[in-house]
Amino acid sequence: MIRPTLLMIRPENPARNFVRALETQLGRPVATLYSPLIGIEPLATNLDLTDITLLLFTSVNGVEQFARKTKTRNIPAICVGTTTQQAALKAGLVATDAGGTAQLLLAQAIARKQEKFLYICGEQTSFDLLTALRAENIITRAEILYRQSRLPLSKPASSLLKNSPAIIPIFSANGAKTLLKAIADKEIYKLTLLCISPTVTETCTRATIGTVHTARSPNRKGMIDKLTDLL
Repeated sequence: MIRPTLLMIRPENPARNFVRALETQLGRPVATLYSPLIGIEPLATNLDLTDITLLLFTSVNGVEQFARKTKTRNIPAICVGTTTQQAALKAGLVATDAGGTAQLLLAQAIARKQEKFLYICGEQTSFDLLTALRAENIITRAEILYRQSRLPLSKPASSLLKNSPAIIPIFSANGAKTLLKAIADKEIYKLTLLCISPTVTETCTRATIGTVHTARSPNRKGMIDKLTDLL
């Protein structure tokens, strides 16, 4: 039986961190091809932290751009999931994990509505957290620190999809939509998609391009646990 190749489409730094954690759990190397479909372009934003008492992060990209913009580390943060929390801790922030989804992050923010929030994000978001918070009459600002640009699928990745079994982990609805557009005109041999949440799974299932699975929980651990079965 030929083991499938893992095709990583997220930005390379978080992709490589994910694969290292996967290989540690499996206890063996995993055949992996990296073909990021999203590039991160920092924006020339003046970061205003005046009166802010709590930071909200929905991605590792947001944490990394925040850390580059300022040396401030004394404002606590709520992060959407474990991976984002670990990035924030590594950057020197005091950070908690909301549980893996933007909805859970929203619930934690609502429970702390007395705080003055700053939501760190990119130009494109899967969930309009800012509007949802303001609908709860919560004082919130957003700082857009980066732009996401679409990258083409690499030639090696196209060849892989055409000729060999592959598994693609998908970590967001935006990631799912970007992938579906990138492979719309590609020949597919045998493709398995692993989605981080039921919402992402629904997007992929509608496309009917392969077998679709959902992580055991909406976070990195849930993705890795499921991949141990698929690989």
